[in-house]
Amino acid sequence: MVEIAAATLTNKKENQDWFSKISNPKLQLNGVVVADGIGSFSFAKEASNLVAKFVSIKIGELTDIADLNFENIFSEAKKELIAFAKEQNMETEGNTLGTTLIVAVHFPTPNRNHDTIKVAYVGNGGIWHLRGNFNHFNESQLLPWNAINYLNPHSIQEEGKEALYKLISVSNNYEEAVPSVLTFRVDKNFGDILMICTDGIYSYDQVQIGKDNSGRTWVSGEKSMSLFYSELNDYFKDENIDLEAHLYDYLKKLNSIEELDDDATIGVLITNDALVHQKRASNANHNDFHIL
Repeated sequence: MVEIAAATLTNKKENQDWFSKISNPKLQLNGVVVADGIGSFSFAKEASNLVAKFVSIKIGELTDIADLNFENIFSEAKKELIAFAKEQNMETEGNTLGTTLIVAVHFPTPNRNHDTIKVAYVGNGGIWHLRGNFNHFNESQLLPWNAINYLNPHSIQEEGKEALYKLISVSNNYEEAVPSVLTFRVDKNFGDILMICTDGIYSYDQVQIGKDNSGRTWVSGEKSMSLFYSELNDYFKDENIDLEAHLYDYLKKLNSIEELDDDATIGVLITNDALVHQKRASNANHNDFHIL
């Protein structure tokens, strides 16, 4: 059993992010996709929508696990975007139809001892990997030590702002669509929680340093992640509300404290071992989660 959910929120007139869920009953694959239509490109919403849907359908229809090649799938997504542009008689020169893309998939094995999670991405955003015991630590520690962001943004600085050199677009440059791919074996002791998100929530190339009212130095991204840990902790305690409802609550709370100035989209994958661990911990009354 793998639990997946996703949510999106924006304060803008049009949400240019998109998400999609992956389900392949034949191969027992489950996963999530998030895409961030690039605002400086025309038809950014259409790009993220088409690409996210295409990838989820493509993986959902696979009949042989050997065909799950992320480089090929990302390339096919780019071809699909190009074909769409031609059908709609859109201009393919310049900044037309561009999006980031993050895909996370859980791979089961027959004996379940070697299950893996694979993540592929182009662009920026976040890929947060939490152990299933993320909320069990002493109050003397400010943040969980068992959570890390794997995404190294495909961006460079241009005129003081980040610019992406890898993305899915309608250009004739297929190298820009070659993804970074990460693979790790699931943790049988505590399980795994994977959170992928667009840069409206977190991205290393946009993290800023500041000070709070007491003069303490903080990294802005820690606020969004601390809030996510808290909401996830509430989800595991809640027997009546599903994960997706908690993700929407998280985005609303994040908006209330940070006033989101960008679209924010999140996808979460929780392995069965993490669910089992949290149930066991709840029965043992381990409620020592500390919030900043």
